[in-house]
Amino acid sequence: MTNKHSGKIVPKKRKGFTSYKLSIIKPYRNWHGKSVNELVKNLGTIRDYELDDPAVQQRFWKECDAELLRLMLNHVTRVDVEQIRKKFEALIPRPTLSVAKLVSAKPIKKSSLADIQKKYPVILK
Repeated sequence: MTNKHSGKIVPKKRKGFTSYKLSIIKPYRNWHGKSVNELVKNLGTIRDYELDDPAVQQRFWKECDAELLRLMLNHVTRVDVEQIRKKFEALIPRPTLSVAKLVSAKPIKKSSLADIQKKYPVILK
């Protein structure tokens, strides 16, 4: 029996889209000699039109990285963890941080009490 873990991606055709079931498994042979996949962690299902959504990517990678860290703490080799990570990265890219562009602010015009009372007659009396 080996301690090898791997990532599993199961595509499923739906009407109008494809969904992908993502999980981490531990394959081994049972006492009959048949191959069995023990489910370690189900990482959920993602639809093909959600693959480019940064919120979905962030949620998936947060859960995936936490599970891979837990596996490393339980003596799973770094090679196995990197293979799982690469397999999932081929389907779901890691979210990138978008940098906001600097916009120059408009100058502030000073307001007098008379201007404020004129603009908001109900508030200040």
